[in-house]
Amino acid sequence: MINRIRRFQIQDSGRLYQKVAVDIAQRIHAGEFAVGERMPTERALAEILEVSRPTVREALIALEIEGLIEIRSGSGSYVRNAPEAEIDLETLFDVGHSPTEIIGTRLIIEPQMAAIAAEQATEEHIDEMRRALAAGWQDFETHAERSASFANDADGKFHGAIAAASGNNLNKTIVRHLWKGLRSPLNDTLERKVDLEQHAELPLLDHESILRAIEGRNPDGARNAMERHLKRYQKLLGI
Repeated sequence: MINRIRRFQIQDSGRLYQKVAVDIAQRIHAGEFAVGERMPTERALAEILEVSRPTVREALIALEIEGLIEIRSGSGSYVRNAPEAEIDLETLFDVGHSPTEIIGTRLIIEPQMAAIAAEQATEEHIDEMRRALAAGWQDFETHAERSASFANDADGKFHGAIAAASGNNLNKTIVRHLWKGLRSPLNDTLERKVDLEQHAELPLLDHESILRAIEGRNPDGARNAMERHLKRYQKLLGI
């Protein structure tokens, strides 16, 4: 079993957190991390596995989703179950795209989209952003649940309107794909663990700053506001 898992690690070209989750599962199966015991800290695991702490955090959440470990706030991670000898590792730990990678990609493309939108958005585009922002505040006031649909979610509508205003139809498709990637079981679990709902007002305030810069035809301001917005989310998630 250990050799089979090790071959999967070498041959698979999938997400890094999956490979790390497989490695940790291998160690649990081998008895290195025994059932009921507290596992090493994220920092220690990052050093052992030679990856970043955010990648370790994503891998641990994937293991928790699959019932192999339990993450206790303020206490650490504990082994609950050892993996079966014939588990399908490739699918077992596929619980969505890496939030770290998604935000990294969004930071590359969305600030520039916002800058372009500030230069060439039509009044129709700006009105669409205003409606999306108003819908976001309404959802905040009524404590409405977030929609998993890009087209029906206020946040998705806002970012989609900016992408559309950049004048490239492919941009909206890319933003939609990245946005939907952050609605995965992995990211949902991560958001619950940091209690992101208590910060629900902050992204709306960021959206206001982005919109003001676009309305003012200020490309640098729009770019910087979008970058701050995405980095704030990144910081809140601890990735």
